[in-house]
Amino acid sequence: MRGVSLLTGFAVAAAIVAIGGVRSEVCALAVIGGAAFADLARRGESEVARGRRDSTDLTLPLGFLVVLMAAAFDLGFDADDPPEHVAWMLRLAGIAVIFAGVLLRSCAARALGDSFVVRLGMRAEQRLVEAGPYRRLRHPNYAALLLVALGTAVALASPLALAATLLLWLPIVTLRIAREERMLAERFGSAYERYRGRTWRLVPGMY
Repeated sequence: MRGVSLLTGFAVAAAIVAIGGVRSEVCALAVIGGAAFADLARRGESEVARGRRDSTDLTLPLGFLVVLMAAAFDLGFDADDPPEHVAWMLRLAGIAVIFAGVLLRSCAARALGDSFVVRLGMRAEQRLVEAGPYRRLRHPNYAALLLVALGTAVALASPLALAATLLLWLPIVTLRIAREERMLAERFGSAYERYRGRTWRLVPGMY
């Protein structure tokens, strides 16, 4: 299991470097992306399968990988870098957004406890969580990942990563949310319908 996760992380890091070259920003992106995907693979393998696997279990991380590779491509081959002072402003703004996403995901994981999983499914003893960020958002984990993707695009000044986030990864998330909410509605019935009526999916006040 550990070997599979390490191999996944290495493959992701190698793919990012192959796309973007050996610039310091690309190498940093490769290390962070490789570590994130290694952890994702470890979590996925350690979870007990609950029924059939959902297609978004695979397409969701693959879509995020495309975002990272798009950013690496822009870093490696885009000659029109912004002026240095603009680049630093973008880096700082992007890092702040990424940090907000990481913090939100941490809060979501803490609120869910053992119910925090990477595959679509529920434990037999799972309850409807309405604490922490779930008081206002039904899917703070996906909102957090969206912040990380957008922050990466901003920090690295990558139009391709922004396009990949909005045109590829976000539609996959929307599909995942629809399937997850249908599963939760079947499990918790009217309690979930009431919860859904007073919360937002990803962005408070908007969606």
